[in-house]
This record gives sequence, structure tokens and C-alpha cells, in this order.
Amino acid sequence: MTGLCALCLTALLAAFARLAESVSPVVRCEPCDDGAMVLCKPLPWDCDEPVKEPGCGCCLTCPLTEGQACGVYTGRCGTGLSCQHRPGESKPLQALLEGRGVCAKAPDKKQSGSPSHGHDKPETEGKEQNGTRTAGTGEAETVHHTTDISRDVQGGSRTPSEPSDPMMHSNKLEMIQKEQVKKSQVHKVVPFSGWIVQDIHNFSLESKRENEYGPCRREMESVMKQLKFTNVLNPRRFRIPNCDQKGFYKKKQCSPSKGRKRGHCWCVDKYGQPLPGYDGKEKVHCYNMETK
Repeated sequence: MTGLCALCLTALLAAFARLAESVSPVVRCEPCDDGAMVLCKPLPWDCDEPVKEPGCGCCLTCPLTEGQACGVYTGRCGTGLSCQHRPGESKPLQALLEGRGVCAKAPDKKQSGSPSHGHDKPETEGKEQNGTRTAGTGEAETVHHTTDISRDVQGGSRTPSEPSDPMMHSNKLEMIQKEQVKKSQVHKVVPFSGWIVQDIHNFSLESKRENEYGPCRREMESVMKQLKFTNVLNPRRFRIPNCDQKGFYKKKQCSPSKGRKRGHCWCVDKYGQPLPGYDGKEKVHCYNMETK
């Protein structure tokens, strides 16, 4: 992890240096004129690879060799070398900033990536093949079961899936199971005493029942709304219907009483339609009408 951080810092500094040279530098360096070049010291005779001085330097200098100390603000390492933190360094970034790094050979990307993409051992390949075959036996049953379910759900021919991705099979099987659960909720078949009782959720009947539910209660709610917006309460003008627990009309309906005089009553069906033969002149008994 620390090596990765050091490489990221080096790449960031290199990109920043290129950006500073191409666009507008954060620190404006003096131009390298003839006066600045005169101040340069001659290079030693064994300097095979002259490089530019770090920072705003105009002179050429020798690069750091392998094993020499380096850092962000020191000289540059030679070709094939990079400034790296020392092994076991607890704070690699701070070490590079303080110049406590070391010039070492840069890791070859091809060699570092070769073990993961290169030729593996035959034993490992054999183990992987055996593991694949062992897992394949378990997946074959899953694939067979999945194709059977897909044929039942879709109603078409079998299309066996490839046992290459177990996650794909599990997701497909989960989706198929969800579809089956939805269908089972719409249409349930329950065995009871040798007979098959089908509990079908008929949504049209449910909607019809909701529309037919509570005509008496709806009338009562409208009456209560009128009473809410009325300043003077006149019982003679309002008749509160007699409703059952389900919101339908009870058999006996009566008008409001007027003082000591009780209001007249009449018989209706569950939808509030008056029944003939019961005009309310005498005492009305509506409880046994449906049996007559």
C-alpha cells in the first residue's frame, strides 16, 4: 500500500511538472540567459548522462546513481531508476519530501504483471479444472431446474443456459421464483378433503363490491356534511338514515319525530328502495319480510 502511494505521488509530481512547463508555472523561474549559463560548473569526466538541474536550475548535472539518497526536491535519478522509499519506512510520503528516499530500479510493468497473466503451474490448472468440474455437477442440477421452471413460466421450449456464470443463474432463478410467487397470489389452489378448492381473486368482483358497499353510509356522510355547513339546525329538514355495520340500509327506516309525535316509518331493502305494502300508517314490522 505504501509503495502504491509513493508511485502515485511520483506520478502526480511528474504530471504537475509537465503542466507547469506547458501552461503557466506556479513559481516563475528566471530565464536561462547567457549570464546564468556562465555560472554553471563544468561536469565531471565520468558523467555519461547529463540531466537538467531540478527546479529552476539552468545548468546540467549528473543524475543520481543507484543507491544514492533522493527525494522530491533533490536531483533526478538516472535512466531506469526511480526515487523510492526505503523498505520498512513507516511514512513513505514524508520520507520522499524530506529527501530520505533511495534511487532504485523501477519495477518493470511487464514483469510485475506477468505472474497474474503468465503460465500457471499444471497442478494449479488441474485443481482449477477439477474444481470447475466439481462445481459443474452442482450447477447442472440448477441449470436443469431453471430450464424446467422457465419452460413452465414462459410456456415455450427449453433453452438451456450456459453454466459459466453462477451469479447469473442465481439471479435468473430468483426472478423466476418471484414470478411464481406473484402467480400463486393471484390464483391459489388448496387441497381440502380430497377436493380442490380454488380461491380466485376476482378483481372485477372486488371492485363491484367496493362500488356497492355502503350506500346508506354514503348518504349519512352527505347529511353530516350538510349539517357541518348549516348555521341553524332544523331536524325536520334532515333525515339521518338507519344503517347497518356494513353501510347498507336497515329494513326499517323512520323520519324524524316532531315534538311528541313520532315520525312515520317504512320498510326498505338493503339499497334503500321502499317496499310496497308498507306505507307507515300503522306499526311497521319489517324483520320477517325476506322470509315471506
